[in-house]
Amino acid sequence: MPRLVAIRAPAGYGKTTYLLKQGGRYLAFLPGEGSPEDLVRALWWALRREEPVGPPHRAFRELLTLLGDEEVHLAVDDVHHLTSEAGDYLLSLLHAPGVRLTVAGRDLISLRSLPRLVADGVAQVIEVEDLVRLTGWYPQSLEKEVEARLEAMPPKEHQALLRLAGLPLWREGDLHEVGLTYHTLVVVHGLPVQRANGVYWPHEVLQSALVARAPTEVLVTNARRLAEKHPPLAARLYLQAGVAEAALPLLLRQAEEWVSEGLWSEAVSWIEALPSLKGLEPLQGVFALALLETGQVERALRLAGIQDDPFSLATRGIAAFRRGDFKEALALAKKASQSPSWTPVGAILAERVALATRLALDEPRDVLLQEAQGLLARAEIYPGQALMVRSFILHLLPSGGKYGEALTGFQKALEGRSPVRAASFLSVMVESAFIEANKGDPSLLHQTLGHAARYREVATIARPALPYAYKLEASLRAYLGDLDEAASLLEKARGESLALGATSVWASATELLLEVYLAQGKLQEAARALSELEQVHLTHNLPAPYLHRALLQLRMGQDLERIREDLAQAVELGGENAIVARTLMGLPADPTGKPFALLSLRLLGLEAWPKRVLSLRDRKLYTPDGTYSLSEVELRILLALLLSPATADELAERVYGDPAKAGAVHTAVHRLRQRAPILSRHGTRYALENCRLDLALNIEAARQVPTLLPLELRAYFPGDCPVCLEWYENLLLEAKAVVREWLAKGVRIPGAELLDPEDPEYLGALGNTPAVETLREGHVWR
Repeated sequence: MPRLVAIRAPAGYGKTTYLLKQGGRYLAFLPGEGSPEDLVRALWWALRREEPVGPPHRAFRELLTLLGDEEVHLAVDDVHHLTSEAGDYLLSLLHAPGVRLTVAGRDLISLRSLPRLVADGVAQVIEVEDLVRLTGWYPQSLEKEVEARLEAMPPKEHQALLRLAGLPLWREGDLHEVGLTYHTLVVVHGLPVQRANGVYWPHEVLQSALVARAPTEVLVTNARRLAEKHPPLAARLYLQAGVAEAALPLLLRQAEEWVSEGLWSEAVSWIEALPSLKGLEPLQGVFALALLETGQVERALRLAGIQDDPFSLATRGIAAFRRGDFKEALALAKKASQSPSWTPVGAILAERVALATRLALDEPRDVLLQEAQGLLARAEIYPGQALMVRSFILHLLPSGGKYGEALTGFQKALEGRSPVRAASFLSVMVESAFIEANKGDPSLLHQTLGHAARYREVATIARPALPYAYKLEASLRAYLGDLDEAASLLEKARGESLALGATSVWASATELLLEVYLAQGKLQEAARALSELEQVHLTHNLPAPYLHRALLQLRMGQDLERIREDLAQAVELGGENAIVARTLMGLPADPTGKPFALLSLRLLGLEAWPKRVLSLRDRKLYTPDGTYSLSEVELRILLALLLSPATADELAERVYGDPAKAGAVHTAVHRLRQRAPILSRHGTRYALENCRLDLALNIEAARQVPTLLPLELRAYFPGDCPVCLEWYENLLLEAKAVVREWLAKGVRIPGAELLDPEDPEYLGALGNTPAVETLREGHVWR
């Protein structure tokens, strides 16, 4: 029998009746009270008769521990009121082996992992037709049925019942106070009221009908009763009674939490349920901001209008920032931070937007960092906003100084109500660990791996974090060489990403998985991963996998020249993949700002060169400050200076074979120095410092990826000048040594004969007997 039975049917089909007949412990949820906190509190009370302690994920894990192997059947009604995060928690109850769940709702959207549980045989879904067969109940319109039965009630009982309008559940004392009984309501009048655990649950249709009929004074009285423990429900009652001024203080308190914690979807659900915003003008800016943050830009800007409250101004400022109008964004953010507000969180939000905008306008980072730290001190009373300020501070800190701040943010995010936010801080911790390991200190890797493993345990409950948790732990294990475990975690990350619709996370996990497969020598698995990346590129409009297409082709025997176009496209896209592509092409690449590139380079066995590169392929000098095209004479001069610093006479000898041409060298060097500050001078000698040749970098990389070896070396040199011949001879010796190293490992580089088809000893080492025989006959082998 499945451990989870999920019933999906409209109102009036007998879902609640069926649930109660199944036995077990029953609980139901109310509109606006389906957050993870609400769920965990309800579960603790239903299963332990206690109040939970601590944030939801910790309280939930403690509950799972207490349950152990205990046999529990739980019936959960109205799951359509749960948020998706709460739905993740609910289904995580199945981690306790003795738990069985029967859930019901008008929809099951909040149960995101339900399709997977059905596919695994753990869950069964009962649809309307199945429910009708099970119950034999063919419903009519419940709304009409309830209206008819209310009309048929004696006036005195009808008026008594209206006194309960707006209360989501009734206790025995509530019924006794108005002179009614459960028997009268259900047996005599046939109203849809369910009884469980000594509590009476009026159906939503009945609740709505009572609210619509009740006089204003009843709604106001009941709203006052609910205000302390159920402020959202109380606010709704006040609004339905037309007393917006009483609802406003309750909603302002709720709105402060929405802004502080970034609960934008919850705020939008409120907007959608309101007939109008009349009387709620102070909230208009918050609703506009919520619409903006949920992607409804045009509605948000219409609602923000030309209002001068801080949230409307901040909404317009954020929209301006996202379209690149930084000056307008800054002006609006500053105005928002100075505008009077009913809550300090508005000014904190506005100042955070202003800081981000000033960073985009290239203001000094040290000034912004000092101001951001001051803002953080004020934001600590709003945990969600404080986390966002910490995240901004991380952008301002130097690469080597982020770990401590990121660890603090990670721990505070886990202590808060949304563990999902911890993923971004853990990602920075992983990047810092890579940077330190690249410098030779692996201690942070092991420390961070411990945090990542614990985060994965938390994320099994807070499911949206799970793909990130798997991927980050996999990244650390891959760097440490545990490739089998890394591949297993990446497969899990891919599966969770697909289930949650997080396509970009799926793509990055698949790219890393492909790199792990290449490091393991599993070419078939890598080809399958590439095929999946190509398909998702077409169906989800993601960037084409240029780098990973090139990596697989290299491993399958294609040489560098044939994949240069894909690598160039990867460079254009930027990011970590651009660092790897530039390294493969023999171009400058600095992974310091993109530390995940260090992982990819490690898996490939490569090392980036971040400084200058003289490219014989492109006839250019690449520097961190720019790229310079070179004439043939300039290229020869720089080749000569790569060998060693030299005077003009010495350069003339190397470049022209004639010291008398020192004047021509002086002229060329002068023009070159005018174009770019790339040459230094020590007395009479010119020098080209911190520079390497692209072909030399390719030959070094070929020790790890043999197909990177440039085979037709001679074709890259500009003529037969002395310096060209000297470089050619040096590179040829190095390239032949690489070929012999691979031969000793049993690997033959395709086309290796092209390096030196006139050297019989080299051709003999390659085992190319026909080529040696051709040379003996006086011909060059082709």
